[in-house]
Amino acid sequence: SVLTSAASGVPTRATGPTGNTMVAVSADARLIVRADSEGVLSIWRDGTLTAPPATVHSDGEQLFALSLRQSGGRDQVILGGQRTASVWDVTDKPRELAEFGADTVGYSAAWQGDVALVGTLDGSVRRVDLSAPESPMRLPDLTIGAETAVTGLAANDRFVLAGGRRDRIEVFDHSGAAQEPLAFSGTVLGISASPDGAQFLAGSTVREATLWDGATLGRLLSIPTSSVVNSVAHLGDSL
Repeated sequence: SVLTSAASGVPTRATGPTGNTMVAVSADARLIVRADSEGVLSIWRDGTLTAPPATVHSDGEQLFALSLRQSGGRDQVILGGQRTASVWDVTDKPRELAEFGADTVGYSAAWQGDVALVGTLDGSVRRVDLSAPESPMRLPDLTIGAETAVTGLAANDRFVLAGGRRDRIEVFDHSGAAQEPLAFSGTVLGISASPDGAQFLAGSTVREATLWDGATLGRLLSIPTSSVVNSVAHLGDSL
């Protein structure tokens, strides 16, 4: 389910199917999107959950990844899941801009500028350039070097970080060239870039979250947790 709270502290609940639920909110808090275990994308446009959402069924089945961006006055969403790695324009009536994963499972998603990134179940990161949204261009895949799910994915204008292999995070520069991996304890379950790209935050299977500098990739902080960190979000002024 998705929850929001008002000044009264009483939450508003929007229920959905059991199973995986991913939620993203726009920077201006106007747009709320949810991807679910039945392959459905739900869209609330007024910043609340009180009105029935617009819905669209993706090209796939169960969804595992969701990433939202606002650019040039448009709202665009990456979806990853069973038999899909797709990009949708949800500004008005939802329409698909690109499908580049009908043969795989999309497991994680992120934006790097105009490039949509989807980490797959087989250890690759698929990339599509949407600088011309009506003519999306597929770019060469990145690979984390093992046939394992890309469990975490984040990017800024310098780097792409991809998790999945134990005790390391793969690093690629803006051109897609592999760099020295980051040493990391356990397996990454989620990575998030701060809104300005200045920092990366990652959570792992060893009850710890780690903060890195987005320019140098130097480790800034390790945060012990009481349990496995399944997902993270860097909001700029809070984690």
